[in-house]
Amino acid sequence: MYWRREDKRIDDRKPAGGLKARIKNWDVVVLDISVGGMRVQKPPVPFTIKEKISFELAEQSTGTAQVYPGMGFVRAVSNDWVAIQFRLVRYPMMKFIAKHVNSFVAQAQNPEKNAGEEASP
Repeated sequence: MYWRREDKRIDDRKPAGGLKARIKNWDVVVLDISVGGMRVQKPPVPFTIKEKISFELAEQSTGTAQVYPGMGFVRAVSNDWVAIQFRLVRYPMMKFIAKHVNSFVAQAQNPEKNAGEEASP
């Protein structure tokens, strides 16, 4: 049986608009996220595959937002992004990710409702 790399993904990636991560003392934008990991904008520091890293995840919009620490491994590196597989993630962080992803899913399922809310004062 032929398997493409993208077919191996168990958890779908969702857009992570509004999330940021602090990795190696750099604040970076989270490009997409799933319960298994995230893809972030690459900071100007070196990364190696299978490297163990610590990170903090938070919302971009508010400076006083809750920060969720985690641990993971680098799974892929490109010129623009780094893919991180979660290794040690606690329940509060998973709950935060689930709520964030759910907000995007709800918007995608009800685009006319969201458009109406934006138009009303």
